[in-house]
Parts: sequence; structure tokens; C-alpha cells
Amino acid sequence: MMQLKDFKKKEKNNDIDKYLEFYNDVRNNMEHPDWLGTFTKEEIEELLSAGGKLFNYYNNDEIVCSFFYLPCSNKSLQKHNISYDESIVGSCGPIMVNKKYIGNGLQNQMIKELEDYCKSINKKYCYTRIHPDNTYCINNFVKSDYKFLQTYTSKKDGEVRNDYLKEL
Repeated sequence: MMQLKDFKKKEKNNDIDKYLEFYNDVRNNMEHPDWLGTFTKEEIEELLSAGGKLFNYYNNDEIVCSFFYLPCSNKSLQKHNISYDESIVGSCGPIMVNKKYIGNGLQNQMIKELEDYCKSINKKYCYTRIHPDNTYCINNFVKSDYKFLQTYTSKKDGEVRNDYLKEL
């Protein structure tokens, strides 16, 4: 099994254009691209400036896998019926693996890295949203002790996601 430590981790000064290229490549090669959702460069920049953090893992110049820590807002937490303050909840945004590296346990390792990062910034809970049909991703988060909260349909765009939360 491959280990994240076998790759070069880049978490500062990430090239957003390279990340978007990777993001679009992963999305375009998915059987169900709507499971991943969409982000624009501007939205990514806004999330990063609000405390978000990209973690990209490289094999030479190629991104092998990536996850995106997202800050939570009280407004968003309330919308999802989570009664904790934003100061103690972190969120997992897109978590992706390059098609060449799928099946090597990298998503599970990134979930652990995300949790370690959340703890390092004093978060007590980690929250994520997953498309209800994405059983592979759901299984990985449930295996990591995330608890199903609800199925939520966005009023803005009709997007359906399952909400999961873990006490760290």
C-alpha cells in the first residue's frame, strides 16, 4: 500500500491553477462528476483567505492526491442543524485521488491528516458532506468514525448531500 509520506506534501503557496487542473481532471474522469461538486478559482481563493488550506501530495510535478480543509461558519452549521460554534468545527472539502493512484488507501490516510490538522488548530469536530451515492467515500468516513447526521438538499442549487460529523 502506498503511503502519503512517500509523496511530497505541499500545503503552502499552492499553485491554484495547477490544483484546478487536477480538480478538473479528476472530475472529468469520474463516472459521476456531480459527486464532487464545482469550485471556481475565485471561490478557492476566497476560502483560502478565510482560513481554508489546500494539501496537495506530489510525485515529481504530478498531483497524486489532495484534500481541502474548509473553515466552517455558524450560518452554515446552523443550516445543517449542527449546534456547535464555528470556532470548534472544521470541515473536509474536496478530497481527491489521481486516477493512476486509486485503490491504494490514500483517501483514508488523507482523512487522518485532515483530522490531525483540525486538532492542531484546536478544532473539536470535523464535518463533511458526501453525495449519498458515493458509497466508497461514505465507507471511508464511516470507517473513520464519522456519524451520519442527515441528508440535506441545498435550497440554492438542489444539490443533495449526506452530512457527517466526527468528534476528534
